[in-house]
Amino acid sequence: MIGYSANQWEVATSQDGIGFPVLMISTEIGYTLQGHLRSRALVINEYDSSGNVLVSSSRTYDGLDGDLAVDRTAENSYFPTDWSNWRFGKLRHASVRQARPGVADITRNSGFEYDTATGLLVRETLEPGDGQFEVVTTYSLDHWGNRVRTDITGRGMASRGASVSFDAKAAAEIQNVYMSVCRLVDISTK
Repeated sequence: MIGYSANQWEVATSQDGIGFPVLMISTEIGYTLQGHLRSRALVINEYDSSGNVLVSSSRTYDGLDGDLAVDRTAENSYFPTDWSNWRFGKLRHASVRQARPGVADITRNSGFEYDTATGLLVRETLEPGDGQFEVVTTYSLDHWGNRVRTDITGRGMASRGASVSFDAKAAAEIQNVYMSVCRLVDISTK
């Protein structure tokens, strides 16, 4: 596929008056190798005063004047900035909604938790608070901040985990590796 992209950048200003570039609008047009129009996409972003993406909306169309194929909106919230520990842009919650014509909308929610000492991600929850669909991934860290264990749990699925150990040269040895986690869900019952 051959593509063309046009981007609109703006300068956003932080609370301290520092300017930084942000991508506001992006348009992409895709062509087949034979030169036929394949798709067109439009992305519009909204930011907070720290440069974090609050809302990202994308629409993909079939062809230049074609019908809407996919409408996707991601909404994010962030933990407050901790300037004394240089922790900013830590995602608290993400909600992604996908809509296609003739199909029920799908929304995926995710929540995130971070280690209070290091600021590193230690827990990710898919569909938080939903007893039927909640899946929790926890990360155990060593004193260097390396992930040494990952555990995944959820209702109706066997728990899975993997651990990694490091030698003196920081070479990793992977133990108890799981290949993938897949769970089929009938969303019409949700």
